[in-house]
Amino acid sequence: MGKAACGCALAAAGLLSLAAVEARAGVADLAELPIEQLLQIEVESASKYRQQALDAPAAVSVVGAEDIRSFGYRTLAEVIGSIRGIHLSYDRYFSYVGVRGVARAGDYNSRILLLVDGVRQNDSVFNQAMLGTESPIDVDLIERVEFVPGAGSSVYGANAFFGVINVVTKRGGDYRDGEAAVAVGSYGTGQVRLTQGGGGDGAAEWLLSASGYRQRGQDLRFPERGGRADDLDGDRSGSVFAKLSTPELTLGLSAGRRSKENPTASFGQLFNAPGASSVDESAMLSAAYNKTLSPMLALTARAYAQQYRYRGDFVYDAPPRYINRDEAEGRMWGGELQFTSTHFRNQRLVFGAEFRRDDRVRQRNFDVAPYVSWLDSRRDERSYGVFVQDEIAFGERFLVNLGLRHDHLGDAPGKTSPRLGLIFRPLPQTAVKLIYGEAFRPPNAFERDYETAAPGGYRSNPALRPETLRSRELVLEHALSPAQRIVASVFRNDVDDLIVQQYDAGADRFFFANVASVRATGSELEWSGRFAGGIAVRVGASWQRAEDRTSGARLSNSPARLFKANLSAPFWGERLRAGLEVQASSARKAELGGEAPGFALVNLTVLAPRLAKNLEVSASLYNLFDRRYYDPAGSELAPIERVAQNGRNVRLKLIYRF
Repeated sequence: MGKAACGCALAAAGLLSLAAVEARAGVADLAELPIEQLLQIEVESASKYRQQALDAPAAVSVVGAEDIRSFGYRTLAEVIGSIRGIHLSYDRYFSYVGVRGVARAGDYNSRILLLVDGVRQNDSVFNQAMLGTESPIDVDLIERVEFVPGAGSSVYGANAFFGVINVVTKRGGDYRDGEAAVAVGSYGTGQVRLTQGGGGDGAAEWLLSASGYRQRGQDLRFPERGGRADDLDGDRSGSVFAKLSTPELTLGLSAGRRSKENPTASFGQLFNAPGASSVDESAMLSAAYNKTLSPMLALTARAYAQQYRYRGDFVYDAPPRYINRDEAEGRMWGGELQFTSTHFRNQRLVFGAEFRRDDRVRQRNFDVAPYVSWLDSRRDERSYGVFVQDEIAFGERFLVNLGLRHDHLGDAPGKTSPRLGLIFRPLPQTAVKLIYGEAFRPPNAFERDYETAAPGGYRSNPALRPETLRSRELVLEHALSPAQRIVASVFRNDVDDLIVQQYDAGADRFFFANVASVRATGSELEWSGRFAGGIAVRVGASWQRAEDRTSGARLSNSPARLFKANLSAPFWGERLRAGLEVQASSARKAELGGEAPGFALVNLTVLAPRLAKNLEVSASLYNLFDRRYYDPAGSELAPIERVAQNGRNVRLKLIYRF
């Protein structure tokens, strides 16, 4: 990771050690509580029901609302990026998530399944999980985020490939009254939010929120282009969110619109030309019904409908200069029935069925003036899956989790996805887990159907096959003390028929093909502690190697090492709280050659929860030491090999509760 990374890592280690020493008295206080009470960390995404994290067939990571406030996270991508084994990339357009060393160009986060309150969010065109400013979910509305790494298709079907992200949103009772927030920051950033909620205590709860975001951006220099993109980094978004909850029924609504300028001149565009931009719009309506049918049988029913639209303007100079426009839209609706039974002794059986319809999926490409149509494709597709999962307890120490799901997607052959989890509890505070799972990801409409003869265009590939994954993992979770927890894991992921974006230089066309088999191996280690006095610590490291199984070459945009440390603590008589975060990564190969060097970043947030009556103020410094760092570029940005990221930047945020 280099000298800078090592220096920051040592500094973080020193601060974390100091916090641990100061909190020693707090550990003694916590130790007086029963160990069973202190280990009640529950998750619900690994098995589709609430269970202790120690019993889940995965090494689940959880980031809560307090962490989001303490560390000043601005987007869902930043929340996810704080989790062990994950690295982010940003091409000045979208935020991308890499998991355990794998992050492929042209993948719009389609190898991650994104859920909000248990409901699928990936769209019907790109299967994209929107995580950056394009996400319609304001992070202030998040109660917690659960990340389940590994193959998840036995529970969730398609796109639960490298992991599942479940965003659990707050309820109306968390507010009681209204809340207004405003934030300003570097690069001409401004953000506002207005939230109103109420109810609770057994009655219906309601929540309504609206958010707006604007960033002027910055002038960006690209040496490969021989110049600077001036005033082409703007970003604007707006969103609304509503939620109505009763003990049995939850209704949700979210909608968002985001427009982003394109400073990189991707896909062979004219560089530094105003007008290159994209717009993403999404709307989701969902309903969830939970009913206890008998003391040993529970029903969960979900239904949802989503609409997604995309428009991208690309500027070319033939001559004369013209705009080429991309448009895509799709509707998705579906539902799920799930039954949870405890009829059999020492067993918890989950079974059900899911149906989804991708309706009116349309992709268009045309020159605006003079009008020339290059693409107009339409597709409807339906899919369904049936699943069963059985958790069997053999005494107090052994737990077996067996899962199996069969999916049919359109005209493609069916896919069967198993999972086996063996969990051994030698001590109440210790779990050893051996996990095997398989997953699949079908080609999305963009990869399969998109074709245009325009410069820098694509050619379709209707013969694409689904990707498949076999995942193996050994996990140790142990409470070192009532206040401290350690998670260690080793894993191996084997991917076949990986769909990879290719470029045909002779024809000046991109295309997708099943051309790769990948093996990713590695290990992860994380220690966390929560101590009296409000001190919280988390330190994690990852070692990983993702390579092409045929050539043995390391994949592009794949760091060999990751280091993350988080420390939050109150001071000045608990009137202030500081959150310090360190993130470091080793070098990553760029797709077009060269590499993005390793880096280490330090972020600092100071929070005043009650600066005045009903007023909360926070100030954040991101990239505190103004390190210059880059993310590797995909081939669509040629000749750009790497994209510069933000230097030191600030944010001031005020929240007023009324």
